[in-house]
Amino acid sequence: MKRIPSTFSYLKSYLESYASPLLEELRAEMSSGLESLSTMPFVRISSIEEKKGNKIYEISAPPDSQIARSCNQPECYAPSVGDIIILSDVKPGHISDVTRNEKPYRIAFVTEGGDEDDDSPPSKYVIIASGKIDAADGKCQNGKRNSFFVIYLLNIVTYIRIWRCLDYETAARRNLGLIQEMVNYPLVRIC
Repeated sequence: MKRIPSTFSYLKSYLESYASPLLEELRAEMSSGLESLSTMPFVRISSIEEKKGNKIYEISAPPDSQIARSCNQPECYAPSVGDIIILSDVKPGHISDVTRNEKPYRIAFVTEGGDEDDDSPPSKYVIIASGKIDAADGKCQNGKRNSFFVIYLLNIVTYIRIWRCLDYETAARRNLGLIQEMVNYPLVRIC
């Protein structure tokens, strides 16, 4: 990791200098979550169906999982927008439980649903999965539907907000006066 300088010649170099540390922090938090997977909150989902096309799905958690927000037990989990989750047909005690025997699992990002979304029931969520979830992944096996678990890994809302602040053009448009004071040089206005 490069050391962040104390002075900068350009606003763009100032903003870019924080991109790598931010990504490293996100990677470290995700790695930590994977290492402690057995202690992470989870919920068994009641249904999963393809919604808008490739890799976009709607999942339903049992309605009582909404009570989970006030529960401090690992099995009490209600997804939130911005959560990175693991979908698996087993409740893993360790990351190797998810990856061994070629068991299907997907990493996914919760984009809509829950208490944050007034347009859908509180127990329904829209996710973007890392790969396609098809019949072999959990609809049926031996005439019986497999169950799926959603395991919380981390929430990236704060990382997304910081990343947006590090975008040069957006920062220059929104915060021109503040940025000029911070980096102490005249900035060309972007139209």
